[in-house]
Amino acid sequence: MQPEALRATVATLTKGWSNAPEVVVVSSMSDSAIPAAVRNENDRQLSQGATGQPEGFFFNGKAYLVASQIGSEQDARRVLFHEALGHAGLRGTFGEGLKGILGQVV
Repeated sequence: MQPEALRATVATLTKGWSNAPEVVVVSSMSDSAIPAAVRNENDRQLSQGATGQPEGFFFNGKAYLVASQIGSEQDARRVLFHEALGHAGLRGTFGEGLKGILGQVV
């Protein structure tokens, strides 16, 4: 999707959410709006054999959606819900205790 179209989709989906995290739409993983630590970690993983690029990620309380990796409004909804409800929601519920819970799941 084009970043502008993705932003409009995000605005529609999050309208009325009372506790939504900030959502940042970036064009690609090389976008300067992505924190250097995230870009460096992505590069590290790619150098160790990881393939593909993230569709989105959650970092420092913000959900990031990568427009170049999201092909449709349905994809946007899936990625946004994963990042905002999955990561932000779980962290909001469990706080730092989430690490231990996720460790038990693994």
